[in-house]
Parts: sequence; C-alpha cells; structure tokens
Amino acid sequence: MMVFMRILTIIIGGYALSAVIVQFLALGLAKLGMLRSEAVVASALLAFLIYLVILLWAFAERRLLRIFMVLCLFPCLLYLLADQFSR
Repeated sequence: MMVFMRILTIIIGGYALSAVIVQFLALGLAKLGMLRSEAVVASALLAFLIYLVILLWAFAERRLLRIFMVLCLFPCLLYLLADQFSR
C-alpha cells in the first residue's frame, strides 16, 4: 500500500509541481521581454526535464511525508506567487 501511495503522490504531485514551475517560468520570461508565445514554448520544453528531475528525486527520497509535503505545499506557494506576479 505504501508503494502505491508513493507512486500516486509522485505522479500527481510531480505533475502539479512541474506545471506550476512552467507557469512561473513562462511569466518570468515574458516579464523579461521574451515574446509570450516563445516564453510558453521554451518553458513547456523545460517541463519534461523538470518533471524527470522531480520523479527521480521523489523515488530517491526515503520518507513519504517529505515527498508529500514538497509535492503538495510547494505548488500551492508557487501558484500564489505566480498569481501575484502576473498582476
């Protein structure tokens, strides 16, 4: 059961974290002067690498609680920061 919870947390939480990082990165690149369409494409290409790094870290981490905390709280904080940054 713990393996199933770990895999489920990693897949869903990793996707959420990489999606919010991509959103934040696209906003940042657009604010730095890059065209919005190019910023979205560049950050979307980096999403695959970001998701891979998150998956590798999460499978290497021993404690499920730490994985859960990072993959659930960090996307929420980044989303709030990106929301404030986009205004």
